[in-house]
Amino acid sequence: MDKDELLLPFVLLVILSLSALTAPALSSNEVESLSTRLDTLPTVDIGEPLVVTGTTNRAEGTQILVTVKGPVELVPAIVRVENGTYKATFDTSAAQEGRYVITVDDGEGHTSEAMVNLREPLPEQTPPVRTEPPAPSPSPTPGVTPLPTVRPTPTPEAKVPGFEAGFALAGLFTVYLIRLRRN
Repeated sequence: MDKDELLLPFVLLVILSLSALTAPALSSNEVESLSTRLDTLPTVDIGEPLVVTGTTNRAEGTQILVTVKGPVELVPAIVRVENGTYKATFDTSAAQEGRYVITVDDGEGHTSEAMVNLREPLPEQTPPVRTEPPAPSPSPTPGVTPLPTVRPTPTPEAKVPGFEAGFALAGLFTVYLIRLRRN
C-alpha cells in the first residue's frame, strides 16, 4: 500500500465528520405534546358554585369536556379554550358531601384529573347576646348596717441596700478632691 491509498480514507473521514458537525439535523422540528392541566381546588361548601379552571396548550376554540363525579355526578360542562385557559362553573346545590374527581378531556386522549371535597356548609356562628344585670337600687335595706370595707395595709417594699453608701462615698471623694486642689 502506498501513501496515497492510506490518505484517501482519512480525508473522507475528516470531511464526513466536519459536515456532520456543521449541518443542521434533518428533522429538527420540535413538537410540544398536547396537554391540559387543572388548577388546585379548595374545599367547597355545598350550595356554593364549584369553579374549575385550568391551562392547556390546545388551539383557541378547542372544546374541553369537564366532568365532576363523586357520591353524585354533577352535570358535565363543555367549555372552549380561550388564551390557553378554560373555566367551568358547576352548581353544587344537588351534591352530597364527599370527595369528587374532576376530569378534563380534550376529546383526543389528553386528560387531567384533580380531587375536590364538597362539604355541608358550617352553621353560622351568631355572637352571644350580652344582657346587663339590672342596676342595684340605691334604697337602703332596713335593719342592715353596712360592714366597713377592710383595705389591706400596703407593706413597704424592701430597698436594695448599698445605693446610699455609694452616694456617701462619692460625696466624700468629691470633698477630698476639692481640698486637694486648694492645697
